[in-house]
Formats: sequence, structure tokens, C-alpha cells
Amino acid sequence: MPGNVWNQFGGSVGGPIKKDKLFFFSDYQGMRNSLSTSSLYTSPIAAFRSGDFSSVASTNPIYDPATGNADGTGRSQFSCNGVLNVICPGRISSATANLLALLPSPTNPSVADNNYTISRPGIFDQNQVDARVDLFASPKSLVFGKFSYFHAHFLTQNVFGTQGGGPPLGGIPNSGDSTDDVYSAMVNYQRTFSPSLQQDFRFAFSRIAISELQLDASQDLANQVGIPNINLGTVYTSGLPTLTVAGPTSAFTMGDIGLPFFEHETNLEFYDTWTKTAGRHAFKFGGDFKKFYGIRTDVSGRGSFDFSQNITGNPGVPNSGLGLASFLLGLSDSFGRDITLVQPQEKQWRLSFFGEDTWKVTQNLTLLLGVRWDYTTPIYTPDGESVGNLDLNTGNVLLTNLAGKYAGVRTLKTEFSPRVGMSYRVTKDLVVRGGYGRSYFLNPYGASFGTEGCCWPIKQSQAFTPANPYGALPFTLDQGPGLPAALPAYPSNGQIPLPNGFSQYFLGAGNYPHSYNDGWNVTLEQLFPYDVAFTVAYLGNIGRHLWDNIDVNAPLPGPGAFDPRRPYFAKFGWTTSENQRNNELPGYPEFRSNYNSLQATIQKRFGGGINLLSNFTWAKSLDEGTFGPQNQFDFRSNYGNSDSVRPFSWVTAAVWDLPFGHGRPFAGDLHGPAQAIVGGWTLSGIYNFEGGLFFTPTLANSASLNSTIALRPNRIRSGQVSSPNRHEWFDPTAFTVPDLYVYGNSGRNIIGGPRFSSADLSLQKAFRFTEKAHLELKWDAFNAFNHTNLSNPNSSVDTSTAGQITGIVDFRRRMQIGAQLTF
Repeated sequence: MPGNVWNQFGGSVGGPIKKDKLFFFSDYQGMRNSLSTSSLYTSPIAAFRSGDFSSVASTNPIYDPATGNADGTGRSQFSCNGVLNVICPGRISSATANLLALLPSPTNPSVADNNYTISRPGIFDQNQVDARVDLFASPKSLVFGKFSYFHAHFLTQNVFGTQGGGPPLGGIPNSGDSTDDVYSAMVNYQRTFSPSLQQDFRFAFSRIAISELQLDASQDLANQVGIPNINLGTVYTSGLPTLTVAGPTSAFTMGDIGLPFFEHETNLEFYDTWTKTAGRHAFKFGGDFKKFYGIRTDVSGRGSFDFSQNITGNPGVPNSGLGLASFLLGLSDSFGRDITLVQPQEKQWRLSFFGEDTWKVTQNLTLLLGVRWDYTTPIYTPDGESVGNLDLNTGNVLLTNLAGKYAGVRTLKTEFSPRVGMSYRVTKDLVVRGGYGRSYFLNPYGASFGTEGCCWPIKQSQAFTPANPYGALPFTLDQGPGLPAALPAYPSNGQIPLPNGFSQYFLGAGNYPHSYNDGWNVTLEQLFPYDVAFTVAYLGNIGRHLWDNIDVNAPLPGPGAFDPRRPYFAKFGWTTSENQRNNELPGYPEFRSNYNSLQATIQKRFGGGINLLSNFTWAKSLDEGTFGPQNQFDFRSNYGNSDSVRPFSWVTAAVWDLPFGHGRPFAGDLHGPAQAIVGGWTLSGIYNFEGGLFFTPTLANSASLNSTIALRPNRIRSGQVSSPNRHEWFDPTAFTVPDLYVYGNSGRNIIGGPRFSSADLSLQKAFRFTEKAHLELKWDAFNAFNHTNLSNPNSSVDTSTAGQITGIVDFRRRMQIGAQLTF
């Protein structure tokens, strides 16, 4: 069962170094968290491991890819010794047999799916130190400096342990052995020239160092199980590759996922602001100058193998084929990797200037008028180092410092952001506020940095894809992918034609406009009698030039082999995906978002030491996806509910000074030990109730589209069920496979997942020893009523576990006891 032991401790000290002149403050905080997480997952049953799929012969017949035609037609069903749907032992890959030996047996061997329950401990430790010094240099000058250091160690297990790998336990984003170190320092100078003119100058430094290692980083497991040319003697290539085995039954993933990950960021910032008051105006203007240094490695040198059901399927037989049968044969339909040798350092300047005027027009009306200008240079590298970009017009990879400083990328110098605000006091107890502003921002997920240094010719790369959905790669697991080609020398002009077989992530030559949000709000604040405050607000924003991540070489849906339908096959001979990450892709619509919300807050101070605060938010958020469009051939079908915005949220917080003890309604005459035990307690709590996150019904088998992108089904009914539960959250039979070469009409994020509910309680009391010394004791219970918050279900409607929920999104009840001594 999941468990959690959390110890948190620390202290602070401060005081004068020189009376009325120089002061210091420092603190330390530590946390030791030993947590256990559990998962319900799938481990292949004994019969399936030996090649015996006769139990599913009527629902999932498997066909021999060594028979029939290249497009999967004409294949013969597997048979061994006269028994259908059985693969003879001589056909089973030795590497696969060794891999399956690393997997534990199911804890419930009577079922083929969701049959393995596991719980393992993890570690999450933190240490943080802060220090600050304040110097009052003169009556008009203040100088202060501060330094902070944060260290975290996070160790979590995979579902199948160190050797078997697989997904992280309990839905944690990453498994592995991770350390994070964050350093920051700042010096601030404040000068008052006159009562109407002040300056604030600041220099700041920060550095982030993240290191996440796969748990089998010290082992060459691929060599040991018999997959050659994976482990090449570096930390980037040690351990197992990712092995994803499709369903529609007994689907699972083993090996390492997404690690190692290394990131080093350094920021230097100079910030200067001036404030000038004149009559009814308060002017503020200044600038911000940042220099950014980044090194990011988030690609796996071991690579990733996929095993689809189509390899052992027959296009004329519905539901035929099994990913596990393809795995037993050692036949994969996809493999790709990028091997890091040297990761270049990426640099970037970020400049901004702003000016604003706070204008008190009348006693009741105040306006704020402002504008900001931002300019962020493209990524560039030190002399002698390069990162790459791909020019789709020429087919050349462009290298920084050789094919131009920025390798063909141009960022705009016209990114101005207006800001307007208003506050109007209608009556003594009613205030109206409103505002509008634009904000430019850098894009996450490597679009700002990390993309141009990820691929060939910066890293050794390999990418293999089949000729059609029913084909396999030209090598088996036992044979391995072969060694990648050596990196080429950089020519003086910095342009290298991209050979076939290298799958790139790139920005593209030309403009790279930054994403922006236009946001606006209107708020009414009303104070009522009896200490009741009420606020109602409307907030909205739109996002434009949002991050795109599109395979520009994906084959258009249609009959026949993939390659002739790839946009860049005829021009350059490319047969692999080429993923462009840019906010303005030629030939594609602009990515956008739209958010609207109504927010209401009520606060009431009752007698008897009771305070209540309650907030309700209704929100509608629409966009086209966090990681790019699901259907890049029809953008309109992607516009739907956002992935991470819940439709409503109701949060209520209350504080109650319990009415017991000295000076309170009950037992008011207590003193001494009785008062210390009974009196002075405060009970507080927060209740959070939120709508479910949306999800998209999908098809695990996209063969009918005959392309390389994921496929959504047709929707013939709503898919809702009368009593959603963890065993059947929605009705998979409401969705069907579309006609050949047609993308399904089912929309994105059309079904809501389980709601979230949690109550946190806290009981605390302060003991005062002297005027300057007191002790505070606190007992906290998180998710105090131990409510189970379910995660979203399996959304693949053509799998045996469709609509079932096997995970949770929050820990079960956790409690902690704390003490704070102040003297």
C-alpha cells in the first residue's frame, strides 16, 4: 500500500551586525520524504510469453508476417502443431525471451490485462539555505544582497524495477535517480534622489543544474539480453532502450523512458527602474537586460523500439494482430535514437524596455497606461561550436557561426505590448477595476532552446520507419540497428545536405515570432454590512502564435506505400519524420487559444473567531493541443478543451479559534497546565472540489489511415454512461473505426474525466514562554478523509482495457506534525 513519511525541519537567525547600519538574516530548511507509490499495470501471462495466444484466437487472430504480401494481405494465421494462434518456440526471438525474463510474473495471472499490482518506496529529499545582508549606506541609499542554494534528490522506481524498467510508479512524471541544484544571488541598490525621484538597480545571477539518470545507467543490459549496437560505452547509451508493446490486449512498456536528462542553465540579469512623481502622475520606466546560457540533453542514445499489432495482423481481418506477438518475433515497426557526443552551449540575449504612467484623474478614478518592448535573439553558440537548423527550401542543415550567426532564424523586433488599467470607486463600498495587457513569452518543451542541438549533425542519429502500416523494420531485435554513421566534418559555409534516415527537430529558416497572450479583466468589489466582502470578476485571454510541433514530412492519408505520399520524398528523398517547431509554419494555420472565466469570492468574518473565505471559478479554455496538433491535416478538428484546465473549481478555507480556554466562551477560567492543554487551539481547513480534466477517445491502431500520425475514431453516440466508475468511465462502443484513409470525426477532449476532491485540515497552538519566546505546534492532515481521486481512463477505444481507470492523481491521506520555536 502507498505510504508516506515526511520530516521537515529548519531554522532562521538574524540581527544587526552594526547598529542601525548593517543587518543580516539567514535560514535553513530541510525535508526528508520517504514515499511509497503503487501502480496497477500489465505483465504478460505465462501462455503469452511462450507464444500461446490460442485463448484469444477468436478475438485477436495473429498472422505470420513471413507469409503473404508486403502490405499485409494474403498472410496465413499462425499455427503450431495444429493449434491456431500459437507461435512455435523456434520463431521466438532470443533477445525477446531474455527481455521477458526480466519482467515479474503477474500478481493476478487469471487475466491478461491490468494484472500486476506493485508498490515500491521512493526518496524525495531537499535542502535549502538562504542568506541576506542589508546595508543602509546613507539616509538616501540602501544596498542589500542575498544568496540562495537549493538541492533536491529524487529517487523513484519503475513498474518493473531497475532491470525491467517501464513507466514510473504511481503516475510520477519521471523515474530514475535525479539531483537538482539551484543557485541564485542578487545585489540591489536603491537610491532616493528626491521625494519625487527614485532609482532601483539590480544585478541577479542564477544557475540550475539538473541531472536525471536511468536506474540501470551502470549496466549494459541491452548487450546482456542480446540487442547489439545499443550500449556503446557512455551514460547516454547504457541500460535498456524503450520497448513499447502495443495491444489490443496485454499492452505494456519496458526499458527506460526519457532518460538520461541533463540541463544546465545560467542567467545573468541587469535591471534598472526609475520612478518619478509629478502632480497626479507617477511615471515608472526602465529596462531589463538578460544573458542566457543553456545546455540541454533530453534524448536517449539507447533509442526506442515500437511493436505494433499490425506486424502480425491482416488488413482484411478486423482486430487481428497483437503487439506482444510482434515482440516475440523481434519485429519492430519503428526505431529512432540520437547519441550525444558533445552538447554545445546555447546562448541568447533577452532585452526589454518599459514605461508606464499611473494617473490619478480624479479622487475616484485612477488610470494606468503603459507599453513594453521585448526582443529576444535567436539561439547562437560560442565560436567553434554549432547547433543545427533545417532549411526546407534547400534540404540543407544550417550550422550557427558558419551559415550565419543564427543559422537562418530571425526573431522580430516589433514585439510591443500595450498595458491599460483602470480603478473607479463608484461608492464608498463599491469599486470597479479593469485592465487589458499583452505579454510575449518564450515557448516551453525545447522550442526556445534545446531543439537545434538535439539532432544530426550535432548528434549521431538513426531513424527507421516501415514502408506501410503492416511492415516491419529491416532488422530484428537479435540483429540490432547497426552502428550509426560517424558525424561529418563541418564545411566552411555551414551547409550540409540532410541525408535520408535522419529524423530532425528544427525551427526552420525565416521568421520565428514569439507567442503572446492578450488578457483582459473586469472586477467588481463590494463591501456589505456585517463584515461581508464579495468580489465577482470576468477574466479572458487569447493566445496567438502558439507553439507548433508538426511532422512536415508525414505522408498524406491514402492508398499505397508511405514514401510517395511524403511531401519531401520526391524533392530530397526523405523517408523519415521531420518535425518543425515554430510559431509560424508556412502552409499551416496559426495555433491559437481562448480562455474565459467567471470568478466569485466571498469573505465573511463571524464572531467567535471564525473566518470564512470561499472562491468559485468557472472556466472555458480552448486550444489545439499542448504538444502540437493531433491531426495536422485538419486543424479545425484539434480545437477543443484544453488538456490541463478544469471546467470549474470551488475552494473554501475556514479558520476557527476554538472556544475553549482562558478568555474564551467555554472553560474561560482555566490557567496553568489546564490552559496549556485545553486552551488556545486553532482549527483551519481547505476544501477543494474541481471538475475533471478532459480527454480524447483515440484508436491505438491507426492502420486504416495509412499514415504515420495518430488516429481518432468516428463518434456514433455520446459515449457517456449512466454511472461512470473506475471499471467503465465511458462507453468505448460509441466509437468506431473510420473508413479507409479518413480521419475520424470524434473531437479532441470531448469527455470529462473524474472530478477531484480533497480536504486538508490543520490544528495548531502557540505556547508563549516569555515576551520574545514562543513555541508553535501544528498537526496537518492532507486529504484528511482519504478520498480516492481517480486519474483519467484508458482512452484507446480499440483495446481490451478501454474506459478503465488504473491510477490516481493524488496521494492518499498524509499527516505531519511540526514545531516552530521563535525566540
